[in-house]
Amino acid sequence: MSVYSYNETAPGAFNNGLTPPTNASNIVNPGQGYWVFVGTSPTTATNITVDVTGAITSGDFSFPVTYTNSGTPSADGWNMVANPYPSTIDWDAPTGWTKTNFDDAVYIWNAELGVSGGYATYIAGVGTGGGSRYIPHSQAFYAIANAGSPVLECSEDVKVSNNPSFMRNAPVDNNFFHVDLFNANHLLLDEAAIRFHEKGTANYDKELDAYKPELPGFVQGSTISSVSNGINYSVNTLGEFTQATIIPLNLKLEESGKYELGFSGIQTLLQEAALTLSNASIVLVDKQLNTISDLRANSSYVFSTNEKNIDQRFEIRILPAGDAIQSISNSVETIQLIQDGSGFQLLFNLAEKANVTIEIMNALGQTFASEQIGQIEKGNHRIEDRDFAQGAYLIRVNTGKELKVFKVKQ
Repeated sequence: MSVYSYNETAPGAFNNGLTPPTNASNIVNPGQGYWVFVGTSPTTATNITVDVTGAITSGDFSFPVTYTNSGTPSADGWNMVANPYPSTIDWDAPTGWTKTNFDDAVYIWNAELGVSGGYATYIAGVGTGGGSRYIPHSQAFYAIANAGSPVLECSEDVKVSNNPSFMRNAPVDNNFFHVDLFNANHLLLDEAAIRFHEKGTANYDKELDAYKPELPGFVQGSTISSVSNGINYSVNTLGEFTQATIIPLNLKLEESGKYELGFSGIQTLLQEAALTLSNASIVLVDKQLNTISDLRANSSYVFSTNEKNIDQRFEIRILPAGDAIQSISNSVETIQLIQDGSGFQLLFNLAEKANVTIEIMNALGQTFASEQIGQIEKGNHRIEDRDFAQGAYLIRVNTGKELKVFKVKQ
């Protein structure tokens, strides 16, 4: 079949709701969304002109929506609806929407994401995969009802005069960063976003979080999500940063091979965020290779895999200044700072050879000196004080197996 609608009442997994027409005479209902396969091949999208007839929708509009409780909140309440107006609508319009018993996220299929397409999401100023607050005319999208008797209605007030393409970038929000998944040819396959917000929690927040939908069975593709309490997120909003935070990543790959993780927006986040986050260490832990990568200094990480489902290998760890990352291998490494009246000394006790980097930052977390010490053999080592002016500093020491940040006052 080349056309599917979505039946929210279908039990089980999210994709069970995709429903083919019973015959060619089935009516296309206003405000109902449809999957329509168009293009030159199963993996390429092409601009196609479609002629339609009938009265233009105007005035107030009520979408056909339902809610069925099957006991799995992440799979319940998905309604595929469509922009009924001959113009772009604004999902975040200050007036004109009635959203009763609905989550705030919107999900749109982006046929040009990755090799075979993927979901674009948007919620509260953060988008992934091309997701945006602006929904063009004729565009189908998912909205999630979260309780019985849901209502989704709009008026002419939600219409906007601009005419974006079917995908338009979301507004800039400096309180989040993207985790991007690329293939060996540096083609963006999918992305997830991690945000910090005073109202965020470790649980699903319907005003701030967006699920990572599973790809339909007829699409072969790759996805990346962050995980919190067993839920896969496209947009994962955490609370204000006050303690060490571990964010597992879940990757579902179309095939084994070489891939790249990209991290965008971290530097902007650190510059705009509160002092506690500005001073933090942000690292990627590869538990399979027992390595860490400092995401302040490295915006990408290349890896190879023979697995298609990777749910235990990668973690993002965000640590307050003064906290050390826990050992990720059986070899014990200790780093100690000794201060006296004239300066400081760093003492290393390495169980194996390590590539050591030292970074010096001011109290705002801004780096003004970085030194690659290089390979140091296992055993005890001493690095003497480097010359810099008096003041308060943060010193980040990275051995590739352990990362620690010291607060010092010179």
